[in-house]
Amino acid sequence: MKIYTKTGDDGTTYLRGARIFKSSPWIEVQGDLDELNAWIGMARSSHGSTDLKQIQDILLEIGAELATGRTRVISDDIERLEKSIDTMSLDLPPIKNFILPAGGVDAAPIHVARAVCRRLERNLVTLMEREDMADFGLVIPYINRLSDYLFVLARKVRGWDETWTSRIDK
Repeated sequence: MKIYTKTGDDGTTYLRGARIFKSSPWIEVQGDLDELNAWIGMARSSHGSTDLKQIQDILLEIGAELATGRTRVISDDIERLEKSIDTMSLDLPPIKNFILPAGGVDAAPIHVARAVCRRLERNLVTLMEREDMADFGLVIPYINRLSDYLFVLARKVRGWDETWTSRIDK
């Protein structure tokens, strides 16, 4: 079987039962999902968390849900993230300043994934507005919680917090 179909050579693709232009906000969201999953895969290659593998699986489910309109994300998925956040947070110091997105090869891809996750959330909300409040079920709450999870994971992985210092404070 060949990987190429040539059906997209006219600038369209098949999604949600119709051919749409690849410039569609629907495709932008799918691209954000793909990029987020790739960054999480990068983080997973150095961190090896089973949570990250499960998150990658759920991101594929979200892509399927957005493509078909059939619910795939369930409340247990969100609760699992919340429990992981709570567990990781137990060992972290309280946040007193903004934290710089850094921390070496282990934490940096997690910070990039978090930034992509936030972009995905913004693009989902934009799509929801354009589609007159399209029902995305639990997708947006999951993505919102995922960005929180990635923030806490990056703090945990790097083991220290490099905080931002305002020029005004100096």
